[in-house]
Amino acid sequence: MTGRGGGIEARDDIVRRSLGLAQLIEPSPTGEALDEAPASHRGFLDAWADSVPLTQAGNLRSVAVRTIAPNLPTMRDWIFAIERDPHEQPVLDFREHLTNVRLLREAKSGLTVTFKQHSSLA
Repeated sequence: MTGRGGGIEARDDIVRRSLGLAQLIEPSPTGEALDEAPASHRGFLDAWADSVPLTQAGNLRSVAVRTIAPNLPTMRDWIFAIERDPHEQPVLDFREHLTNVRLLREAKSGLTVTFKQHSSLA
């Protein structure tokens, strides 16, 4: 059992580590970086303007994964083969993100671009 002094040291250590982590956070993009930020969204919507077909299991098809992956910054250093939606976590996360922000909706035949986004592409 540790005394009260150990608790204060632990607290100070947590505060020190938290401050160190806070310094690693990059600021919001500006200028050219701001133009590059939505590039993965534009790349996806350019490649799949109307609909993204899904497999029977509800996953993206291999061709869609290979089309999306190069547009994602998190896939730049990916060392594995780019094949399937469930195996490429960054692609799966991006797909879920697009669904959560309502750029895509899940339909029976696949993912479709929402009406709002579709009309803004025209």
